[in-house]
Amino acid sequence: NLGIKGQYNTQKNRYMLYYINSFNTDFEKADTYRDFLNTSTNQETYAKIKGNTNTLNSQYEHKFNKSNLLINSSFSFYNEKINQNTDLHFYDNQNEPTSTLFSNQNSKNNLKTFDIGFDYNITNKKSKITFKSNYIFYNIKNNSFLSSFQYPATHTYDDLQNESPNKVNIVLSQLDYEIKLDSLSKLETGAKAIYQSIDSENNFYESSVFSLSKSDKYEYNEWIFGSYIQYNKNFNKTSFTVGSRLEYNPLKGVDEKNNFTLKRDNINLFP
Repeated sequence: NLGIKGQYNTQKNRYMLYYINSFNTDFEKADTYRDFLNTSTNQETYAKIKGNTNTLNSQYEHKFNKSNLLINSSFSFYNEKINQNTDLHFYDNQNEPTSTLFSNQNSKNNLKTFDIGFDYNITNKKSKITFKSNYIFYNIKNNSFLSSFQYPATHTYDDLQNESPNKVNIVLSQLDYEIKLDSLSKLETGAKAIYQSIDSENNFYESSVFSLSKSDKYEYNEWIFGSYIQYNKNFNKTSFTVGSRLEYNPLKGVDEKNNFTLKRDNINLFP
């Protein structure tokens, strides 16, 4: 791993920047033997996996007279390459070799993530206000190519290619307010909103020809709106808490291949 970090502080401000690069190479090998009624198989698998990650984080903090602001951000890029060779040997009931299936699969997987958020607090003598918000984005691209042939040739196999791009967006915002009513009691209330969207594809190609039967596409969107209120009272040796939470949860998911739509609107009250 390689990394570098820089930080600068003043009386009211703090700046931080952090970068790290990590990489790895792994080798995997597996042998599997299986016996059936009139035949047996021996599968030999060898895989080489190379991964590389680059991450950049930043942070800024500022202290006001009665409040504090913190901003965080992060960007990460992960790249992975996999080369896998598989030899599947077939034997008859006399343990004589009949044929071998040779397969090679090359995969390239990429993951990009971006995250930014802030946390703002206002503190007074009897009350406190906190506002948080965060945005997260995932961009995933998985690609693989599989080629196979058999010797002696008793069956032909099409080359199979897979492309799976996926995107995910998540937004979270929350506001909380707390006030001391007296030395033994306080009132808390707040609201939140969460949004997430998923755009997922899974495309297959057989000998470079698009396969509609194997491919699929799915889209999903969901909201969660919530609010709460809570009262707390302390006594000499015990305490009393009462409150409730209200949530509204609309969502919609669309499966294009199966022509299916999932839609829901729920309202829940929790004591």
